[in-house]
Amino acid sequence: MPDGDVEDRFGYSVATDGNFVVVGAPGENAVYVYTRPDTGWAETTAPAKLTVPNASASARFGHAVSISEGTIVVGAPGRSGTGVSYVFTKPGTGWTDTSSATRLTATDGASGDRFGYAVSASGSTVVVGAPGNESGDDAGAAYVFTKPEAGWRNTSAAAKLTASDGASGDWFGHAVSVSDEFIAVGAHGSEITVGTEAHDDAGGVYAFRRPQDGWATSSDSQKLTAKQVATGESFGYAVSVDGDAIAVGSPTSVDRRYYDFMGARSGAARIFTWPGLYWEDTPAAFKLRPPNVESSRIFGMTLSADGNTVVVGTVQAVATDTPSATTAKAFVYTREDGEWDTSSPTTLTLPDGGTFSKLGLAVSENGDTVAVGFSPAATESTSEPNYVLVFSRPRGGWDSTSVAARLTMPDGETEGNFGRSLAVSGDTIVVGAYGDGSYYSSNYKGAAFVYTRPSRGWVSTSAAAKLTAPAGDLGDQFGQVVAIWGDTIVVGAPGDSNIRGTHSGSAYVFTKPKGGWVSTFESAKLTSPDDWFGWSRSQFGYSIAVRGDKIVIGALGSYRDSGAYVFTKPEDGWDNPYIVSKLVSPILDGYSSSFGESVSIVDDAIFVGAPGVGYPERSGQVYVFPIPTGREIFAGVPVSLSDPQGGTYDGFGGVVSAGGTNVVVGALSSDDHGENYGAAYVLSEPSDGWDFSA
Repeated sequence: MPDGDVEDRFGYSVATDGNFVVVGAPGENAVYVYTRPDTGWAETTAPAKLTVPNASASARFGHAVSISEGTIVVGAPGRSGTGVSYVFTKPGTGWTDTSSATRLTATDGASGDRFGYAVSASGSTVVVGAPGNESGDDAGAAYVFTKPEAGWRNTSAAAKLTASDGASGDWFGHAVSVSDEFIAVGAHGSEITVGTEAHDDAGGVYAFRRPQDGWATSSDSQKLTAKQVATGESFGYAVSVDGDAIAVGSPTSVDRRYYDFMGARSGAARIFTWPGLYWEDTPAAFKLRPPNVESSRIFGMTLSADGNTVVVGTVQAVATDTPSATTAKAFVYTREDGEWDTSSPTTLTLPDGGTFSKLGLAVSENGDTVAVGFSPAATESTSEPNYVLVFSRPRGGWDSTSVAARLTMPDGETEGNFGRSLAVSGDTIVVGAYGDGSYYSSNYKGAAFVYTRPSRGWVSTSAAAKLTAPAGDLGDQFGQVVAIWGDTIVVGAPGDSNIRGTHSGSAYVFTKPKGGWVSTFESAKLTSPDDWFGWSRSQFGYSIAVRGDKIVIGALGSYRDSGAYVFTKPEDGWDNPYIVSKLVSPILDGYSSSFGESVSIVDDAIFVGAPGVGYPERSGQVYVFPIPTGREIFAGVPVSLSDPQGGTYDGFGGVVSAGGTNVVVGALSSDDHGENYGAAYVLSEPSDGWDFSA
C-alpha cells in the first residue's frame, strides 16, 4: 500500500479476477486495484486507488469488495446508519484513481441494517448483504441488483432475498456469493433444531436459484446445514459459489471425531454440489423414479458390479405396514456411453400376490442375469412355497418380458424365507433360506442353495447344492444374507450365539470345489474379534460384501459393537482368515448402531450404510472408506453421503449397492412420493476419485 498508515486495515477484504487484485482498506475508506504487469506479478507501488467523496470516518468503505468483468463492488456498511455500496466500472484505458461510482442502496433501508457488510459480483449481477436488516433485529436480508442495458447507475434493488425461517440474530447476509444462476447467503447465527434439541448459532446457508424470468423478491431457497449440527458452529460465516459448487466456512466448528479431536474452534469447511435438482454435500446424484412410483413402494434395489445396470423392485402400496396380497414389479435401468436411460426402464413382470417383505433382488456382474425372490400369498386352502424368478437379458438388450426360469427348493427341503436373500455371479445363483426369522422359537437352522446355469441357459429347476453351517443351531438365521464373487460364497448367520455372546453372529466362507458346487458343510467361519465375551448382540454377519480377496462383514449391534470388518484372503486360502481393519462410524451415539446395516465394495472403496444416523433426525448416511491395507482402525475421515432431500427417519443407506464408479442407495422409508414409499438414488464417484484426505 503506497500511503499506508496506522489503522488503515489494508487487506481487510480482497478479491481477484483474471489480471486484477482488489484490496480493501476500510480504516482509510479506500480500495486499491492492482493490475498484473506483462512480466508477471511483482512488487508494485502503483495501484489505482478508489474512494468516494465525503465518506465519514465510520463509513468503513472497503469493508467488503468484489470484482467481475470490469466491475468492482465496494461495501460501506458503516458502524451505524443504514449502509451503502458502490459500483465502479473500469475505464477503457484501465483502472485509475477515481472517485466516480454508482451508489447502491436499499429502498427499505433502516438504521443498523449494515447494508454492504458483504458484496458479490458476477457478470451483470451484484448481491449486497445487510445482516442487520429487518427492523434492527439482526435477522438480515440480501439485495440483488441487475445492471441496466445502459450501464450501472444509481438504482434500487431488483430483488430482496430473505430467509423463510428467519429470526432475530440470524445475521442472514453476513456472507453472500453469486455465480451465474445461483446465490448463496450465509446466516451464521441461525438456530438449528434437531429432533427436540435447539442449537443456537449453529448456522445455515440459503441457496437461491434464479427464476427463468429473472431475479425476484423471494424467500424460496434450500437451506444447507452442517452434517453434525452443534451449538456455536457458525456454519455459513463465509460462503463462495462457483458454477455447480458452494463452499461454506464454519470457523468455530468443533471436530468431534473420537479418534482425532481437533479441539474447540478448530473450524471446518464443506463443499456442496448441484446435480440438477438440489444442493447436496455429496457427489453428483439423481433419483430413479419407477413408472409406478406414485402408487407403489420401493422394496429394494441392486447395481451390477460393472456399474451399468440397476434393478429397482416395487410393490403396490397399501395402507398397512404388513401388506398381504400385493402386485410386484422389477424395473431395469441401463447405462450406455456413460449416460443412464431413466425415461423408459424395462419392466420385469412378476406374479400378482405375495408379500413385499419376502422379496429379494440380485443382478450379475455384467447385468445379464436378474434374480427376484417371491413369496406367494397364502390362502386358506394352500400355501405355495417361495421361489426365485430368473430373467436373462436377450441379445438385443433388456425389453419388457414376463418370461423367466423358476428356481425352487429341492424336494424335501422346508427351510423358510427361501429367496429373501439372493446373489448372482456369472453362471451361479445363491439363494438364502434362513428360516422363520425368530431368535428363540425357530425350528430352522437355515441354509443356502447354489444353482448353476445349464449350458442351454436358465431353466426352471429344483436341483441345487445345499450349504449349511457345520455346527448350526436353531435360530442362527444362517442364510439371512448371501454374497458371491467368482468361486467364493459367503453366508451370514447374524443370530448365531457362540462364545462371544448371544446373537453375536458369524459368517461362513465356502470355496467352490474343483468338480463344481456340491452340498457341503465345509467352510471357514468368521466372527467378530472384539465382541464382549458373553454379552455381545452385535449380529456380526447382518450384511456382507465380497470382491476379489476381500470380504466385508457388517455388525449391526449397539453403538460400541457396530462396525464393518474387512477380511483378506490368506495365500493358503480362507482356512485361516485374519482381520485387515475395522471400519467404525465417525459418529458415536445411540443411533450409530445402524452403522453396518448394509455394505458394498468396489476396487477402490468400501461403502457402509447407517440408515439410523444423520440430520434431519435419523435421515441416514452412507460412509465411503478406502480399501484398508493394514490392521489399524482407519484414522482418516470417510466420505459421507447423505439423502439430498432427506427427512426424518428416511432410512437413507438401508440398502447400498456399488459397482464401477457408481453406487445405488436406498432410502426405503422416504416420504417423497407417499408415506414410506421409499426412494432410490444413483450417486457417481467424483472425477478425481473419493477424497479421504479431509
